[in-house]
Amino acid sequence: ADMENYRKRQQRYSQNQIEQERARLLNAFLGIVDDLERALAAPDGDDDPPRGEGLRHGDALRRGVELTHRAALQVLQKEGAVALAAENQPFDPNWHEAV
Repeated sequence: ADMENYRKRQQRYSQNQIEQERARLLNAFLGIVDDLERALAAPDGDDDPPRGEGLRHGDALRRGVELTHRAALQVLQKEGAVALAAENQPFDPNWHEAV
């Protein structure tokens, strides 16, 4: 019985460690997504001189940020993160983080 209790306790401990690490990873990754969203909200840079094959520097930068943003969101979704509608909603400290 003691061995069975020990095994169950170790299993719970391991699961708790996994959940804590997952939360740490998701929290760090959310900061990256926030930065990418701010970059996407910036003006396109249509006044930039053409570079390369007809893509303006601002267009190429935006495309790169869009691809990175999409990949970041896919990782978050794969890890179980769910977007919460926070814009124009009252602040709820249980769900929102003040910045």
